[in-house]
Amino acid sequence: MIESLFKIVPLKLNPIYSIIGILVLAYIPHGMKKPLLEKKLKKSKMEYATANSRGLSAMMIDDSPEGMKIANLAGCHQNGLEAFSYFSAAIGSCLIMKVDRDVVEGASALFVIIRLFYTYVYMSSLNGKPRTLLFFAGGFLNIALLVVAGYKYSTTY
Repeated sequence: MIESLFKIVPLKLNPIYSIIGILVLAYIPHGMKKPLLEKKLKKSKMEYATANSRGLSAMMIDDSPEGMKIANLAGCHQNGLEAFSYFSAAIGSCLIMKVDRDVVEGASALFVIIRLFYTYVYMSSLNGKPRTLLFFAGGFLNIALLVVAGYKYSTTY
């Protein structure tokens, strides 16, 4: 049943390219954070040091609009890295178990779309229900892929 839902997704994406895309998407907020961080550091008469980038980011997070945006982008980046690992494991499991190509490609497309919207919502500070719903949609999709791979394993061996 789960497989049939992924098969009807009209857009299909190569799962390996999808994994790469999810990793790139995770770093977009980080790239947007660095200029804000440097601007705020300059105001504080501090310099950016790669060796202490996390510590500097933490020091610049405050109730100012720039500080809140830095926190928001840092959280979005961290969440993107977390989603990347779960998605990679789910796709890898499906590929190892030779799950139907249409299922894996449909699920890949759906996950990329969910993460694109999630990243946009998170970076635009639309906290609350939209972000939560997208987060759980992506999480459940990964669980579904792992269930499909597990079912394939249990019926094959």
